[in-house]
Amino acid sequence: MSKKTESGSPEQAASVDRLLQSVERALGNEQWAEARELCEPVLEEFPECPQALFALALVSVHDFDLAGAASLAGRALAIDSNVREYADLLAVVYGLAGDLNTSVYYAKLMTALPSSPPLRQCIPTSFPTFAHVLETIVEKPLFHRAADALAVKAWAEAEHWLRQHLVFDPASRETYVALGTCLLAQGMPRAAVESLRAGQHQLPLDPEIASLLAKALGALGLFDESEACHRWARAHAPDDAAIGAAPLVQRLSDPRCETDRTAAAFRKWGHRFGINGKQAPDFSRPVGDGPLTVGYLVAGRGKSPTMAAAMEILSYRDRERFTTVGFGYGSLGDPANLVFQKGVDRWQDVSASDPLTLAAMVRAEGVDILVDLAGFSAPDLLVAFGMRMAPCQVAWLNSPCGTGLAAMDFLLTDRFVDSDPSGGGRYDEWLAYLDLGCVVCAPCESSDAPVAPRDSSSIVFAADVSLREVNPVTVEYWAHVLHAVPQSVLILRDHDFRTSENLARLIGLFGNFGLAHRVDVVSEPSPASFLRHADVCLLPVPSPAPQSAMNALSSGVPIVCPVGGGRQTRMAGSLLDKLGFAKSMTAENRDEYVALAVEWAVDADKRNSIRSTIGEHLAAAETLDARARARDLEAAYEEMWRASEGRNAVEMAPAA
Repeated sequence: MSKKTESGSPEQAASVDRLLQSVERALGNEQWAEARELCEPVLEEFPECPQALFALALVSVHDFDLAGAASLAGRALAIDSNVREYADLLAVVYGLAGDLNTSVYYAKLMTALPSSPPLRQCIPTSFPTFAHVLETIVEKPLFHRAADALAVKAWAEAEHWLRQHLVFDPASRETYVALGTCLLAQGMPRAAVESLRAGQHQLPLDPEIASLLAKALGALGLFDESEACHRWARAHAPDDAAIGAAPLVQRLSDPRCETDRTAAAFRKWGHRFGINGKQAPDFSRPVGDGPLTVGYLVAGRGKSPTMAAAMEILSYRDRERFTTVGFGYGSLGDPANLVFQKGVDRWQDVSASDPLTLAAMVRAEGVDILVDLAGFSAPDLLVAFGMRMAPCQVAWLNSPCGTGLAAMDFLLTDRFVDSDPSGGGRYDEWLAYLDLGCVVCAPCESSDAPVAPRDSSSIVFAADVSLREVNPVTVEYWAHVLHAVPQSVLILRDHDFRTSENLARLIGLFGNFGLAHRVDVVSEPSPASFLRHADVCLLPVPSPAPQSAMNALSSGVPIVCPVGGGRQTRMAGSLLDKLGFAKSMTAENRDEYVALAVEWAVDADKRNSIRSTIGEHLAAAETLDARARARDLEAAYEEMWRASEGRNAVEMAPAA
């Protein structure tokens, strides 16, 4: 028994003896969970018992919780520094974590310490030895496990390994960036801010960490703090296209953004990072000479519902007239890319490509029309359009204000989003119109889950929004609605809202209007199950998501949708317009928004009519017919292809 235990009470010594005997039996039979259950009550009674800490550390290694094992074994050695087994275990743990220097340090230390037979007997024969660990040690094993999880978007698993790795390498910039990205993907911006601030402390001059921190702050709706971090990141990486684009994309969620200034900022980005010039190399491709090859840059968007809907449209392509090539991250057989199989005939992995390499791959494929579906989700590749990769280059999805790239020929749009064919001088691209709309949405999955009974006299307004969208202007709109319908309540789908800081922010925002008591957060696994609680769905200001509108309509819930003056503020409105709901569900200003909400709230027959007829209405809608959308898209391709060859260029060009 160790010196520290000997100096304890007889009661503690007896308890430790019983523990070690029981742990030896449990681990000898590979009963790791039982061993954990034996240790925990002992540590509750004797928190500084090194033997219990040691035994629990063994279990943690088996569970591959190396960070926990290092902490437990380290505490044991700090309590009693004269036991070989504690140092031996630390050598194994650090070796498994890939930290060779620290592992060797503890291995040397253990050679100078006496062994404790009761502890040694607790170690099962299957447990790794230091010699085995030394022979098989690899660099950054925890980070590699995280990378594998990230590749298949297993966010929770990736977060576990990334946090483990940071314990052993607290100054790893790639780990902070990956962890921040992982937490944002899980809808946990508050946790992302905390992790990235720790990264800033370790690496205060790293622009990528600062840029990602800015995104996380923006996701919390803290736009001023976010903009300050964006400025810091840009100052330290002025030539980084992605860091330069990040504040522009985020500005779209800020209700204070001005349409013309935002569009001008996107154009400035394109002029700064793109290679200007409309003249193409000699592609030697005459019009009408066989099928056209259409390339689609999709980057890493395989898990996006929008991309799934776009591929459904492309599955109905005219294969005699068009052949398609996808350019994305990973192989076409990767789980994240399976959605693309129906939309492309060939595939190129561009995950390790820079703009020059991408351009070479596009040209090697003989692409005639290159369509960007990734947009500002992959700005490092978007800039490649500036060097003229194909005779005809088109921006479609994820380019809310155009690209500003002089060699990007066309911007796909519709007449609700852009009623002025000249674009009002906001874009460098020519506008190409789709008759059935430029917005792409996936159908919302239905939900058969029962809805809890509620007081039918209370109108339930619902909003499935992120914390970034619950901004002061949106809350002001909703406050007018709730006050105009006195018996109404507002429910929000839980998007990490119940953490103490996020909940306090929500209470403060609604408390400014005396309405915190009429707002509730509801936890539901899907939009469909959440919307089953709703009478009317309220969309946020300034840029409501089209998919949110689609989710509500699919659930039979009427919508109140704000539409602004910029194309990024009119996308959801465009969907409603193409479905015939522009007059009854879109509002140009706050007064119209409130009036529509009240109208839907007081007219139960109108709400019931929508609920009972919406299924047939959506099924008959051309804008949701993938086959019709494919024909509409191909007609636009034909027109753009002719224009790119110098035909009808005058008609297609924007006004001077």
